[in-house]
Amino acid sequence: MPRAMPIQVYLDCSDFSYLASDGGASCNALRRALSSFVENKKIQIRYSGITLLESAHNHQDHRKYAIARARIMEELCRGKTLPLFTDLHRIERDSINAKINTKRSVYRENDQWLFDPIELAGNLFEQFAGGIHEALGVTTRQDRRRIRKDLVKNGILRKKYQKILQSSMSAFSPEILRKYPVLKSYPIESEIQGLLIGRISDERFSMNLSSGLLSPVPFTEYLYDMYRGTAGSQEDIVRSFGASFVDVVKMFRDEVSKLIEIGETLGKTDKQIKQKIRSLSEGWLGRRNRVLVDIYVSEISGEPDASEDEIRSMVQGITPGALPGFDLMLHLSWQSACQKALDKRAGLPSSDGGDILHANYLPYVDVFRADKRMRPILQSLCVEHRINTKIAESIEDVVSIVGSWESYHRSKKNRQKLQ
Repeated sequence: MPRAMPIQVYLDCSDFSYLASDGGASCNALRRALSSFVENKKIQIRYSGITLLESAHNHQDHRKYAIARARIMEELCRGKTLPLFTDLHRIERDSINAKINTKRSVYRENDQWLFDPIELAGNLFEQFAGGIHEALGVTTRQDRRRIRKDLVKNGILRKKYQKILQSSMSAFSPEILRKYPVLKSYPIESEIQGLLIGRISDERFSMNLSSGLLSPVPFTEYLYDMYRGTAGSQEDIVRSFGASFVDVVKMFRDEVSKLIEIGETLGKTDKQIKQKIRSLSEGWLGRRNRVLVDIYVSEISGEPDASEDEIRSMVQGITPGALPGFDLMLHLSWQSACQKALDKRAGLPSSDGGDILHANYLPYVDVFRADKRMRPILQSLCVEHRINTKIAESIEDVVSIVGSWESYHRSKKNRQKLQ
């Protein structure tokens, strides 16, 4: 039976760096192989907002390398993406109460990795549309219909309205361009005209605008402009898009530190303290439920429909694996906190925040790239969480896995023909 969709692949940021470099014949061969798989619809390579954020957190001197990586993302991913982890978790929670296809909601097109992207542009739609309608004297639907009849001649905006449009835009465009320099190259006037004459809808306008901002190259330029003159630390960028994750990791590490302090106060030996932490490292589910209760309580704040006790009871009924990305992230975060306390040289590296965030997407792809250190950790978690994703140690491994997959399905198809 043929696959319903192409093999889903998630590459590491270092893979895009390598493919964007002058890596010689082997690098070019890998790039051609991946491009061929994509072109022939054998695979879909998906990036996430974390991939973009991680690839653009360096100093301005590295800007050209980050943009080169972004161009490779555009070439190979072709707008295929996965939502930012905060949106991913929201989809998973919604899927519990509503019968929705989680994967269908997670697989995004047209670079829509941020679910409410218009916020990124400071509500530009409201600013543009509101300013134009005010300049045209539009206050009601009747006004809009009346003016729209007079707006267009031979399919284009009449000259007098073009002048109004240009003067209205010039009133606030300098401020917007200072805040979002990427819009200098965006055909915003053409889009506005399309909006006014009814060629594109409000929703399409918003989507086109956000795509213009969120696709890899413009967004990378946006980040460097936003952090101009600074190193633009990755932690600061991640905090701006999802402070909740950083807070959870800090909470777990503080909890383990307090356990160590209590053990030392009670006169426990180092060996006894480590044994206790090892036993606690498997207790991720209790921490997951505690975090979930806090999330649900904050979401219904001010609503009388459910008490905290009712929410706690509901969370207890959410089985492990029902929230694939969230569960994996929480398990890995707790495991990381425990391992750091046990031995800083073992397990996850000190800069594991990015690895944990990338792991959110592991349940949603067929092939997931992880480095040599992370691969055994993720493989172990895949077994525990019953995830069938293949973990690739290198980009060469990705090509090999995809090739073997294709070879298997071809031979299976041939066997079926002979039966």
